[in-house]
Amino acid sequence: MALLVPSLAPWRRRLALLIWAVCLAWAAASQVAAAAMAPSPPHGLHLRVEGIIDPFVAGYVKRGLQRAEGEGAALVVIGLDTPGGLDSSMRKIVQSLLNSQVPTVVYVSPAGARAASAGVFIAAAANVAAMAPGTNLGAAHPVGVGAELPETLAEKATNDAAALIRGIAAERGRNAQWLEEAVRRSVAAAASEAVELGVIDLVAATPAELLAQLHGRRVTTPRGSVVLESRGLELQAFPMNWPERLLHVLANPDIAFLLISLGSLALLLEFLVPGHVVPGIMGAFMLLIGFTALGSLPVNWGGMALLALGIIFLVIEALTPGFGAFGLAGLAAFVLGAFFLFTPFTPVAPALPQDIRIRPWLIGAVSAAVFAVFIFYISAVIQARRRPPVTALAVPVGATGVATSDLAPRGTVQAASELWSAETVDGEPVRRGEAVEVMAAEGLVLKVRRVGRTAPEQ
Repeated sequence: MALLVPSLAPWRRRLALLIWAVCLAWAAASQVAAAAMAPSPPHGLHLRVEGIIDPFVAGYVKRGLQRAEGEGAALVVIGLDTPGGLDSSMRKIVQSLLNSQVPTVVYVSPAGARAASAGVFIAAAANVAAMAPGTNLGAAHPVGVGAELPETLAEKATNDAAALIRGIAAERGRNAQWLEEAVRRSVAAAASEAVELGVIDLVAATPAELLAQLHGRRVTTPRGSVVLESRGLELQAFPMNWPERLLHVLANPDIAFLLISLGSLALLLEFLVPGHVVPGIMGAFMLLIGFTALGSLPVNWGGMALLALGIIFLVIEALTPGFGAFGLAGLAAFVLGAFFLFTPFTPVAPALPQDIRIRPWLIGAVSAAVFAVFIFYISAVIQARRRPPVTALAVPVGATGVATSDLAPRGTVQAASELWSAETVDGEPVRRGEAVEVMAAEGLVLKVRRVGRTAPEQ
């Protein structure tokens, strides 16, 4: 046994080193984990919502509130400037705000911003509603975009919205009567008026002033009463990610219509001048993005059908050249579809902006472009029909030429200073560069034979 002891000594040293290394690694990992689990310095998240309230904005707000809860943020400030948006998206944001574990502040800013239609509901749903000087809030009455709603339908939409705003006001302790008037009569108020009316909580010119006024305020969240400690609090920006930003930008009536229009023109050019591929691919891509953007907007499906019908008629005109009946019908359907695209015949929710539509000048510009392409195409068709047909008879029998490719028995030859398809009359192969003689013509194909001498290559 004594002989075994020396041989075991190195293994004992190695085992001791291994145990020491494991302990060291465990200690380091524990320190890292403790640092990761240690509470981060007090901070707040700053979100920014601008433009139409759409599903991408609703998802962004929900993601920001979840991020704030996960980080243990002291509060969330949502800068707001909106003309309104989709009712479904507005309700999702309201639900997220009412159920947020983190205190929420909606701040209508900067000066000149507004919280109209859907913005009224969103501002009212926050724990604290604030506005910058020179901003306004209100005008949430249901309207028909481009037309008044029937009395019964308008009353139904109004009552539904009024019930929602009363519930929000009761939950947040706001002036329910004025908020209901904003829904029923489209009343609006400037920042100072809104504070006096008890619709919002405070007016602040800057985010720093906002945080100073929030300090010490008590708010109620699902986890209980919370006293805000916001003086000197760091507000960390939490912007939209790039997919949200891109889709939010595309969810614009003008951009969606422009994408569909350019995509239609590109496809039309592909059908008129086939073989280039790129216009067809780009056209299909733009149409796909355009219709995806329309899916995030309150679209009149009758207008959508007219747009699609116009595109189909223009494609038919390109595939079956005529005297323009399908082209004119397609252009008319396209223009009518553009005007009707955001003109609903059913009640419009109060969340929807009252001025959502495609700008008339954009419709005019796109229609002029489609009409110009159509006129150019019709002119080309008419000129082609007036032009005498081209046949190989333009090359007289007996004329000589040069084979520009091997004829075995078909190929190409140059004769009468032009390039023609050719075929040998006797089936005898002709090499490229050999001289040939025209024996006959069939349509656009010359019948030739080798004359037995080689012409110099050109």
